[in-house]
Amino acid sequence: LGQAPMKVAKDAAGRVAGAAAVGASAVVGIVPDSVKQGAAGAVTMGVDAVEQKATDFKEALETWLKRKVQQQLENLVDRIPGVVKNSLEDPDMPRAISRAKDRSVDAVWPDVRDEIMWEVAVFLDGKAPKEEEDVGTLCCLCRFLRYHIYPNDRTIWWQLRDPVYILFTLISLIP
Repeated sequence: LGQAPMKVAKDAAGRVAGAAAVGASAVVGIVPDSVKQGAAGAVTMGVDAVEQKATDFKEALETWLKRKVQQQLENLVDRIPGVVKNSLEDPDMPRAISRAKDRSVDAVWPDVRDEIMWEVAVFLDGKAPKEEEDVGTLCCLCRFLRYHIYPNDRTIWWQLRDPVYILFTLISLIP
């Protein structure tokens, strides 16, 4: 008994769908091409509008997220001077030198903070400024001199034994 109403409903739905298909095909045959093209243009404009809204939403979300990340990083970066001061602190350091150390960190910090925040902004934007490649005819000579004058992996004691370092240090002392 429960199956009969369901069968009747399915049959009715099938007849309605068939009638709608016949009606739609009849209307399509009657409607002029200009109306069809206008409808297609309206649908295309609607799709373009939805795509534009999606792009705008994505950009707004990305901007909001970058702003939030920037704010959180600013809060984190603002804590760094205290950490630096504490890490440079020595219990045996005279108080006057400790105060001078703290003042020097405070004096240098605004420039360091600006540089850090600039690098964060560049990283978040994903567009690094292009740097010029330093290639020249004397690049191997420049590398040699830079390494011997400013070595990045040697101590001062190694530098004092390096004849190139001693030579250039003595040359720089001549007025």
